[in-house]
Amino acid sequence: MDDLREFMEGREFYKRAGRTWKCGYLLYGPPGTSKSSMIAAIANFTRFEVYDLELTGVSNNEDLRRLLMKTTIKSTIVIKDIDCSLDLPNRAINSDRACNKSFK
Repeated sequence: MDDLREFMEGREFYKRAGRTWKCGYLLYGPPGTSKSSMIAAIANFTRFEVYDLELTGVSNNEDLRRLLMKTTIKSTIVIKDIDCSLDLPNRAINSDRACNKSFK
């Protein structure tokens, strides 16, 4: 919550620095480890709208851009199961590394 609060209060800093006002988190872990609950809590705390992007319908940058243009400036954009949505060559999935952590 402190990180989100700092991000939300720092909007003017981003503007002065000429940077895009955005914050990202990677949530990963096996089913049932509260990833969706964390997303709901983040959206509730920030009062941002939630957009669930489905990447299976995205075949190029223009498709992705079109989807993102439909979101608002105060959005929580969720891409679930990104490892299952894309064909990533040379990617081995190691279930032993899955845990419930968030990273910025």
